[in-house]
Amino acid sequence: MSRKTISVIGNILFVLTMVLAVYILVNNYMVRKSLPPGVCPLNNNRILIYITIGMAILTFILSFFEKGSKQKDRE
Repeated sequence: MSRKTISVIGNILFVLTMVLAVYILVNNYMVRKSLPPGVCPLNNNRILIYITIGMAILTFILSFFEKGSKQKDRE
């Protein structure tokens, strides 16, 4: 893959990760208002949280490949 392709994929994945993370935070805030004390609101979104963490890790890994290909282009 070229540097541009990796960069585009990484940027799209980063934006999707941020949108999903904001959705989870807002949803947890709204749900927490209606729950009684002592109830964990994170149990409802556990799968989405895992997906968001996985996407963030993948974005982080792609950033290394993007940096490596930038250095090769300069040489």
